[in-house]
Amino acid sequence: MAETADPGAVGRARAWYTAGCAETERGEYAAAAGSFGRALEIAPDWSEAHHNLGRALFELGRVDEAIQCFERAAHGPHPGLPRAMLALAIPGSAAADHRAVLDARRAWAREFLPPLRPGPRASAGVLAEGRPLRVGYVSSFFHRPNWMKPVWALINHHDRRAVAVHLFADSPGWSGGDGYHPEPGDTVHSIAGMPNDEAAAFIERCALDVLVDLNGYSRQTRLPLYQWRPAPVLAAWFNMYATTGMPCFDYLVGDDVVIAPEEERWYGERVLRVSGSYLPFEVSHAAPNIVDAPCASGRPVTFGCLASQYKLTPDAMAAWGRIMRAAPGSTLVLRNAALATAGTRRYMLDALAGCGIARDRVRILGHADHFDFLRTYDDIDVALD
Repeated sequence: MAETADPGAVGRARAWYTAGCAETERGEYAAAAGSFGRALEIAPDWSEAHHNLGRALFELGRVDEAIQCFERAAHGPHPGLPRAMLALAIPGSAAADHRAVLDARRAWAREFLPPLRPGPRASAGVLAEGRPLRVGYVSSFFHRPNWMKPVWALINHHDRRAVAVHLFADSPGWSGGDGYHPEPGDTVHSIAGMPNDEAAAFIERCALDVLVDLNGYSRQTRLPLYQWRPAPVLAAWFNMYATTGMPCFDYLVGDDVVIAPEEERWYGERVLRVSGSYLPFEVSHAAPNIVDAPCASGRPVTFGCLASQYKLTPDAMAAWGRIMRAAPGSTLVLRNAALATAGTRRYMLDALAGCGIARDRVRILGHADHFDFLRTYDDIDVALD
């Protein structure tokens, strides 16, 4: 923070900043945003406060405002974290087009990733050798069965005569289960806690043909691993929204809905298109029985959204307001982990009221285990996203 002529003002700014950090730690992002804003009223050029304000706004779903904060913070003396947050958050910004996403991610990769290293060459004779294709998958979230459902829906159906499966688990203590059905010949490797260069060297010793990143920017600190090119072919799938912006990736898996053909010029990777959805799906986990729609009993329609809080943007809420004004008497159910805090609930009720959705039409719920989370749909007629 640039020191001002008024020592008292400096102290007040630091006090507000400290309060914002404490509120962030408790998940009270609305209060944190207010505190960082007060600090910036006193010290408007404080780049760390702009960054932390951006983090709080992003968690609330105010992505466009968060992007502005990260851009301001990136002009300060420590641009690494705000540049990283720009690269992570920008696909969710309504104000950003595809070129802006590509530019932001390329700028972060160019400035903050290690140099691209030539990796092992692809073997042209895999099929002639008569052996399975050695495919590795890297994830920090194998222990999250609710998140991994599309991944297991693919891997559990690999023909092991054609594909030798290697799983590189970046989640401490995970060695299988949680929806994964291992087959003889599958190999689970732990890379939890390994620095990126060591993890890359370990993966390279496994002599893969293809390595697939499942994390995307949700585990941004693992992305440098791929700059070492530990396999001949690198692909991104499942959790990579928009281009990686990184020169190391050869392919990105998508379909004609998530990546329209005219958008492909803003991707640095070759897009591998699959028919239908790029995400497989099957219910191999415990799930509640399907029940009749609540409105079948004659009550008004209940809308609902169980998406993460950072996805509940002002544009989304404005759309919900238009929908609910067209459906008199309808109600709205919201549930996500961030809504467990009183401040986030108040923030959402105020924001929805600003969109014309009265408080008595909204029911807000917080964290639940996955089975009870899914049971929330018993009370919803139409899911909004």
